[in-house]
Amino acid sequence: MNATAQALAAKLNAHDPDVVLRVQGHPSSRAGKVRIEALPLHLDPDEYILSWKQAHAALLLHDPAVYAIRGSGVVCDAISSSRPFVFLSGSSLSDWNVGCNALEATPSPHAIAQAIVELLNGYETFAEASATVASTVARHVEVGMVTVMGRDTARETG
Repeated sequence: MNATAQALAAKLNAHDPDVVLRVQGHPSSRAGKVRIEALPLHLDPDEYILSWKQAHAALLLHDPAVYAIRGSGVVCDAISSSRPFVFLSGSSLSDWNVGCNALEATPSPHAIAQAIVELLNGYETFAEASATVASTVARHVEVGMVTVMGRDTARETG
């Protein structure tokens, strides 16, 4: 993660905002305008909910060798939380990339950093698309982060 933070810091301009990457099980560090904030490896339910509420996006850097056919509950939480996400090429998380709610990156620090910059530069578009995708998913899924994030899906129609 430090290499990704350094690559991202090198891509950010003076006018870009500081970026905070909250990473489970990784020590805190800083590279220019990029700060890595350590999260415990295991979050209790309240910490997990707070983490999603504070996040603008998710980095889902699941190992493509492991997640080529395996799914991930975290991608479901990103979707239902209306958060855009970055995922690695070759992983099954690509199946959740619908309607411009996610960005794909090859598993290299520079490619991941470039995807983060693209997400930052087009954040409103990605956030709107993510909210649209979440509302569609919320019509079909009534558990997990959909209800935690405060949407009453029982009232949604259409």
